[in-house]
Parts: sequence; C-alpha cells; structure tokens
Amino acid sequence: METIVSASEVSFSVIIPHYNIPDLLARCLDSIPQRDDVQVIVVDDHSPDGENYPQMIQSLRKRNVEFIYAPRHGGAGYARNLGLERALGKWLIFADADDFFSEDAWDVFDANLDNKIDVVYFGFFDVFSDDQAPR
Repeated sequence: METIVSASEVSFSVIIPHYNIPDLLARCLDSIPQRDDVQVIVVDDHSPDGENYPQMIQSLRKRNVEFIYAPRHGGAGYARNLGLERALGKWLIFADADDFFSEDAWDVFDANLDNKIDVVYFGFFDVFSDDQAPR
C-alpha cells in the first residue's frame, strides 16, 4: 500500500490493531481528528472477513487512513509491529480498536509535540463499549 502522507508533514502516527470489530474501530477513528500532521494506520490482524471489508476499506481510504491486512493472525503486538514499519510521525500513539480519545486528548498531544523526552504517559478511564458509560 502507498503511503498517504510524507514524513516531513507527520507529527503523530496513530497505530491501531484491529480484529473483527469494525463498529468499534469506526468509533475510535471518529475520535481522531483528520489533520495533515496525523497519520492513522489500521492493521487488521487477519480478521476472518478482513479481506472482504470493502465498505470499511473504502471508508478508511476516504479518511486518509492506511489499512494493512496482516498476512496471518499474530495478535495485537504483531499488528502493532506491522504498523510501526509504516509509521512516519515524530510521536507514536498506540490505540486499540475498541479505544477512543477524549475530546481534549489532541490538545494534550499538541502541547507535548516539542517535548524532548522519549515517552509521555497519559491517564485513561474505563467505559462500557456499548454505551460509553463510565464504570
């Protein structure tokens, strides 16, 4: 697959392993802003119908999301490593397909863009996937 953005333009590469939950993946993607400096890579970990996701793949391409269909099922770590091979960003952000970003997450990411440290940890909160209600 061709790279959608050039390395000089990318501040953040978001790598999302996915396995057979396209609805939750859509929610995750909806929480990521469509910006020129944000590269989004979805790696499908060889979902049973992954090759037959034409509507999902078409939707991802419209959003400038790179879609990789893993050649074998290897787990989330394997999928993340495939995404790393394509990552161009100064910062890497890992999210699972059933995760989503809070409204202010990207403000925090932007505030840390020029930070000279190697790793930035952020807090999280749990929600039920069906209704997003806090636990």
